[in-house]
Amino acid sequence: MGENAPKRSFDSISKEWALVVGISLGPLYFLVAHFANDEKAMAAYVSAAMIAVVVRYFWDLREHIWFWTAITFIVFLYILLIVFLPPPATQWNYVHWNYVQMLPFGLLDFAIVYGVIRLVENVAKRSS
Repeated sequence: MGENAPKRSFDSISKEWALVVGISLGPLYFLVAHFANDEKAMAAYVSAAMIAVVVRYFWDLREHIWFWTAITFIVFLYILLIVFLPPPATQWNYVHWNYVQMLPFGLLDFAIVYGVIRLVENVAKRSS
């Protein structure tokens, strides 16, 4: 990164912020569980949390319209995936998994959203 590049850090994601996000996303879990099932509710909850972490990490880009366009696209893509993907097989019933077992999926989810935002950021910088 250049000298004028923003200094991003995961220090902006505090325990208090994570608690607020976790509590704020609670109704999303129960809403999806009510209309679909617990598996889709957990997928929606984890995906929304990872999107929130990426938005917080890239918060310095909040003034750019392309940033919010990319986040909106990602959210709509995740909604489509959660709604239209068939339920997992019985052996993949991850509602009963503990957090350590779900960590690779959360990290993969974070990496995908992070990569999309970085890609869009690089394309936007080249075009300007």
